[in-house]
Amino acid sequence: MRLELSSVICETYPSRPGGPSASDEPREVTRRFAAKELTPNVIIDVGKPGNSVGDSVIEQETLFQGGRRIGHDTLQCTAIHGPPAFEFQCVGTLVLSKGQVTLQGATDFSSIRMAVTGGTGSYQGAHGELVVHGTDTTTDNDVLHLVLPE
Repeated sequence: MRLELSSVICETYPSRPGGPSASDEPREVTRRFAAKELTPNVIIDVGKPGNSVGDSVIEQETLFQGGRRIGHDTLQCTAIHGPPAFEFQCVGTLVLSKGQVTLQGATDFSSIRMAVTGGTGSYQGAHGELVVHGTDTTTDNDVLHLVLPE
């Protein structure tokens, strides 16, 4: 798999005719980065031995953009459905230099799309989504789309 690290930050200020000025509009930011597992995931097996509802996965990754470390993330997912196919409810946090971004969503890990539920620091009041590409390796490519209040 070819890993492409790109650094893209797009800010747009849409304006509406007769509406508030551009400076009153929310700011949209898209960040692309790589998330690399530096330690193995922790699996918590509850109930009967083997995969079952209630089991958890805990993950921590280091985040890179343009080859430079920009932060880390934590993710805790609990199996809410299965077997044979499992679905997980996940909560996570991106820890970046200007604050944290909180995440939540359900996934079967074949693809991951999580809602941004808020943030701290520069990300206070944020909403949007995180999409993870390449979930079958220890390094994935993530796209974070944020809408930030002005």
